[in-house]
Amino acid sequence: MKKYKLIKKLPFENSPEIGYVSKPKSDDAHYWNHNWFYPQDYPEFWQEVVEKDYEIVSLKNNTFSMTFVTDFSKYTPERALFYEKYLTIYSVKRLSDGEIFTVGDNTKYGCIDTFYIKNNYLMVTTILESIGRYLKDIILLKKPLFTTEDGVDIYNGTNFWNVSIFYILNEFQVTNDIYPLGFIKDGSKQFSTKEKAEEYILMNKPCLSLNDLLSTNKWSKGGSVMTDLKKIIEQKIIRSK
Repeated sequence: MKKYKLIKKLPFENSPEIGYVSKPKSDDAHYWNHNWFYPQDYPEFWQEVVEKDYEIVSLKNNTFSMTFVTDFSKYTPERALFYEKYLTIYSVKRLSDGEIFTVGDNTKYGCIDTFYIKNNYLMVTTILESIGRYLKDIILLKKPLFTTEDGVDIYNGTNFWNVSIFYILNEFQVTNDIYPLGFIKDGSKQFSTKEKAEEYILMNKPCLSLNDLLSTNKWSKGGSVMTDLKKIIEQKIIRSK
């Protein structure tokens, strides 16, 4: 429900002082001096109070493209923007849900190009829309944490199967958009399903001796050598678990 501030005294003897903020009493209706009214019907007297739904997280120094300002102990971000014209907004937080938005992030409306403030609203322009949209309307297209070997994007809350450099198979789940505890990425392979991970182990784990290869001649009649070798490998993998 919207609040309104008195910007001009009402034509009554007991008018509230300029700056008085009226809050709705029922739905969008306001009450004063024994009367119900709608402030938006009297724009010459009442101005909507726009409450910020954003917090500036960092500013970019356009003089030095890789310098970012995050220490606002001396000035508020808004004052810094006003006095230092070489600064622009680089990242913001939407207070209604805590979502962080940064220049370059991909959204439903294209990659974020710039942020600017208009009438206490945070506006967002993209490479596709130069006019800008309200921050409340922006929907981020999440970036995957990584893509598995079989081409599946892994996001927050997604399970995946990991094959270590020693061909040890483990299942993990991504939480809070970070790699899970106990997961070592260096040299390991990730897959979207257990079947895909087991197939990788079957086709790549070194586990045949010369005797194993020679033994295929004893029972390869009527079947391919590859089929025989797969059976040997599968037996060895089962015994090693």
